[in-house]
Amino acid sequence: MKAVNYQDSGGGRCSGCATCTGSNGFTARLMRRTDGKAVIYLYHLNKVNPPCGDNYDTVVDGKTLYFEKGQWYKISQRVKVNSGVNKDGEVEMWINDQHAQIRLYSGALVDKLSRIQFVTNGDKVDALYFSTFHGGSTADWAPLVDSYIWFDDIVISTRLADVVEGSVTSNMQSNTSNDKLSISPVPVKQNEIVNLPGVMENSIVEWIDMKGNVVESCELHKEGIVIAPSINKGIYLLRYIRQNEVVVKRILVE
Repeated sequence: MKAVNYQDSGGGRCSGCATCTGSNGFTARLMRRTDGKAVIYLYHLNKVNPPCGDNYDTVVDGKTLYFEKGQWYKISQRVKVNSGVNKDGEVEMWINDQHAQIRLYSGALVDKLSRIQFVTNGDKVDALYFSTFHGGSTADWAPLVDSYIWFDDIVISTRLADVVEGSVTSNMQSNTSNDKLSISPVPVKQNEIVNLPGVMENSIVEWIDMKGNVVESCELHKEGIVIAPSINKGIYLLRYIRQNEVVVKRILVE
């Protein structure tokens, strides 16, 4: 994988290895580079990585962040566009509500990128230019295998609390490395055994498609085990009872 990205942008959305002039906009995106390395990727007036954008590693708990397959991440980005022709723009990032550090080209770690001059014409953030792709514009950038990524709960706000401090949340529970009751395997194949730790025998597990329709309802054969039904490939929600709590989790059927 070379790159996967999405971005906040403004004005003419300077991108694509173009020269940012101050009047043709800007872009501030998150890239997933080789092996899943997370970088902030900026097009701004004084970028130092011509002809394309500037890359800044994202660091969490002192370690460069590498996105892992099969994990859900809550990603929050704050972009402050510079005032007038001043170099007072800022970018900062949160991963799973934890403030991330950013590694400069010098190797120094900072809590946020600052002294950025995005524009000179007064453009502001006026778009979420949502595109997911493997980077580049030629066939050699294309993925070698079918690849999937899912997005949910997209929030745009001028209030930090709306996207970082928990006032907007999802009722869906993700499979994280510290969830001792995670389903497995992920993804799952049709007619394969699925482990649902903590789910009692004779419990009912519902398979729900992305339109909200229950496409299959299965009973556990024994505690914590269900057989994936013969349903179309795609992403589904599993709804079941675990320790007197209704749980909904996403799962990919291959």
